[in-house]
Amino acid sequence: MTLNRVQLKNFKCYQEKSFEFSFGLTGIIGRNGAGKSTIFEAIFFALYGETGRNKEELKNSSAESKDEVAVTLEFILNGKEYRIERSLRGKNLTAKAELYNAAELIASSVTGVNEAVTKLLGMSKEAFVNTVFASQKELTKLSQLGNDERKRIIRRLLGLERVDRLQMRIGLEIRDLNREIKVAKEHLYSKEQIAQIKQTIKTKQEKLEELAKLIGNSNQELEVIQKALEALKKQLQEQSRLKENFRAKEADIAVNNAKLERLGKELLKLSSDIAKRQEGQEFFAKNRALLDERKNLQEELAKLQAQKEQQLRKEGLLKEQEQLRAQLKRLNEEIKELQNRLKEYRLKLAKKGQYKEAHAKYKEHCAKLEAAQREAQAKETSAKTVILQTKKQLEGIKKLGSQASCPTCTRSLLSEYESVVASLSQTIKRLTSSELVQANEQLKAIKERLDGANKKLEKIQKVLSKIEQIEAFVKEGETRLVKLKQNYEQIKQKGLQNKAELEKLNQSVYDASAHKTKEERFNTIEPLYKRLIGLEPMLAELPKMLEQKEALNGEQKSLEANLKSAKEELKKHPYKPKIDEELNKEHQALLEKKDQLLKQKQNQAVGQAKIKAEIASSQEKLLEDKNRSLALEKKVFERDDLLRLKLFLESFKSAINAKVTPRISQIASDLFFEITSGRYQHIEVDNAFDFYIYDGGKRYPIARFSGGEVDLANLVLRIAISKTLNELSSSATIGFLAFDEVFGSQDQQRRYAIMESFAKISEHYRQIFLISHDPEIKELFERVIEV
Repeated sequence: MTLNRVQLKNFKCYQEKSFEFSFGLTGIIGRNGAGKSTIFEAIFFALYGETGRNKEELKNSSAESKDEVAVTLEFILNGKEYRIERSLRGKNLTAKAELYNAAELIASSVTGVNEAVTKLLGMSKEAFVNTVFASQKELTKLSQLGNDERKRIIRRLLGLERVDRLQMRIGLEIRDLNREIKVAKEHLYSKEQIAQIKQTIKTKQEKLEELAKLIGNSNQELEVIQKALEALKKQLQEQSRLKENFRAKEADIAVNNAKLERLGKELLKLSSDIAKRQEGQEFFAKNRALLDERKNLQEELAKLQAQKEQQLRKEGLLKEQEQLRAQLKRLNEEIKELQNRLKEYRLKLAKKGQYKEAHAKYKEHCAKLEAAQREAQAKETSAKTVILQTKKQLEGIKKLGSQASCPTCTRSLLSEYESVVASLSQTIKRLTSSELVQANEQLKAIKERLDGANKKLEKIQKVLSKIEQIEAFVKEGETRLVKLKQNYEQIKQKGLQNKAELEKLNQSVYDASAHKTKEERFNTIEPLYKRLIGLEPMLAELPKMLEQKEALNGEQKSLEANLKSAKEELKKHPYKPKIDEELNKEHQALLEKKDQLLKQKQNQAVGQAKIKAEIASSQEKLLEDKNRSLALEKKVFERDDLLRLKLFLESFKSAINAKVTPRISQIASDLFFEITSGRYQHIEVDNAFDFYIYDGGKRYPIARFSGGEVDLANLVLRIAISKTLNELSSSATIGFLAFDEVFGSQDQQRRYAIMESFAKISEHYRQIFLISHDPEIKELFERVIEV
C-alpha cells in the first residue's frame, strides 16, 4: 500500500488543504502545533474511521455548525487505485463513509467501509498504526521505562497483549471451573447413600400394595351402602310427595284464615266510614244555604277591595304631586343660577385673544434678550481668554528675557524686548479695565431686563391657564344645563299625568265601615263553608260503599264454608309424620356410615399419594445425582481442554519470541552498525525484551550509553519492530513508514547517518515520512512538505 493524496476539510487545524505524496524519503517540516502529525491522524481516520478523540475535537474551530468535517484518501494497493471518502455531517456530526476501486463503489456505509479496509490491509487499526507509525515519545519509552512497562509496550506493538489477555481469561475460567468441580463433588451422593435410597423406595412400594388392598375393601362396603341408600331414597321421595301435599293443604287453610281475618277488619272499617258519611249527610242538608251567602259576600268584598285600592292610589298621587312641585322649584332655581354663571364666564373668555397676543409678544422679547445675553457672555469669555493668553505670553517672554521669540513673527526680540513687554502689559490692562468691565455691566443690565420679562410672561401664562379652566367649565356647564332642562320637562309632564289620573279617581267613593262588616261575616262562615265543600266528595262515595259492604258480607260467608270443608279433609290425609321421621333417621345413619367409609378411603388415598410422592422424590434425588455427575464430568473435560489451550498459547508465545527477538536483533544490529560507522557491532533483544549493545565485543545494558546513542538505538529498534511486524503479518501490502521527531539530540553527522539508513530501508518501503519541527534538516530530504 502506498499513499497518493489526502484532502482535508475542516479537519482540526485545516479548513481546506490537500497533500500529494511521492515515493522515496519525504520530510514533513513545520513548527510545533502546525499540523504535521494531523496529516497522519487524518489518514488513520480515513482508513478506520476513528482517531481516539471525541468527534467534536476533530472539527475546525472556525467552521460553522452546518459545515461538514471531511477527509478523502487516495492510495494504491496491489496495483489498484482506491479512494476513501469519510465525513461527519450536521449538528450531531453523523458519520458517513464510501470506498471506491477506481470509479466503482465497493462499500457505502461506515461499517461496510471498516470491514472492507480491514480485509484489504489484513490488519486491524491498532496493528496498522503500530506497523507504520512511531513517535519520539514512544522511542524514548523503550529505553527509559522499567522492564515490565517496556515489555508491555513491545508486546502491544507485536500484538501479543491480546494473547496475554486471552491466556489470563483462560486462567480465570480454569480457576472458576476448579472451584465449581470441587463444589459439585461435595454435592454428589456416596455409594452407601444411593443404596439406602433404593432400599427406602422398595419398602415404600410394598406399603403401597397393602394400601391398595384396603382401598379395595372400602370400595366394596361403599357399594353395599349405596344400594341400601337408593332403595330408601324411593320411600323418602314418596313420603316427601305426601308431606308436600299435606303442607300445601295446611298452607291453603292458613291463607283462607288470613283472608277471613282481613275481611272482618275491612268490614269494621267500612262500617265506620259509612257511619261518618251518613252523619255528614245530615250536616250538609242543614247548612246548605251558607254556600250561596258566601258567594254573594265574595263578590261584594271584591268591589270594596277595588274601591280601597283606588283610594290608596289617590293618596299616593297627592303626595307625589307635592314632591314634583318641590323638584320643579329647585330645578328652576339651579337652571337660573347656572345660566348667570355661564354668562359671566363667557365675558372672561372674550379676553383670551388679548392675553395670547401679549404672551407671544413677551415670549419673543425674552428670546431676543436671551440672544443678547449669550452674545455678551461670549464677549466676556473672549476677553478673559485673550487676557489669559497674553499673560502666558508675557510670563514666557519674561522668563527667557531678550532671547525670547516674538509671539507674532517668532524671531528673537533682542532690543525690542522692553517694548514688547510694555505692549503686552498695556493690552492686559486695557482689556481688564475697559472691555471686561463693559462686558460685565452689559451682561448685568440684560439679566435684569430678562428677569422682569420672564416674570411678566409667567403672570400672563397663569391667566391663560385660568382661562383654559374656565373654557372647560363652560363646556361642562352647557352640557349640564341641557340635562337640567330635560329633567325639568320630564317632571312637569309627570305632574300633568298625575293630575289627570286624580280627576278620574275623585269620582270613586270608598265605605271602610261596610268593608269591615262584610269581611267579619265572611271570616265567620268560611270554616263552615270549607267543611261543606270537603263533605261533597265523601257523600258521593256513600252509595258505592254500601254496595261494597254487601259484597264483603257474601265473601265472608263463602270463606267460612270452605274452611270447614278443608279442615275435615286434612284429618283424613295419608301422610304420617312418625313414619317420615323413622325413614329419615335410617337414611341419616346410612349417610354417616358412608361418610365414615369415604373419609377412611380418602385417608388411605392420601397415604397412598404421600408414599408415591416419597418414592418419586427418592427417584428424583437419584436422577439429580446422576445429572450432577454428568455435569461434573463435562466441567472436568472443559477444564482439561482449557489447560491444553493455555499450554498451547504459552508455547505459541515462546515460538513467537524465539522468532521475533532474533529477527529484531538482526535488523536493529545491521542498522546500528551502519549508522555508527561500525562503532557498535550488535544490538541484542532477549526474550524478556531487555535491550543490550555490544561495544568492543562486550554486552552492556542500553542505560550505559549517552543520550544520542540511546536515541539512535531506540530508532533502529523501532524500525526493526515495524519491519518484523510487517513480516509477521505476511502482509506485503504496507509500503510506507512514518516517524515523528526521531532525530532527537543527534548531531549533524548522526543525522546524515540516520538519513542514509532510512534510504536503505526504502528498498523495502517505497515511501518513508519523517516529521520534524527543525527547519535546518530540510536539505537532508529528497522531497519536503512544509506546513
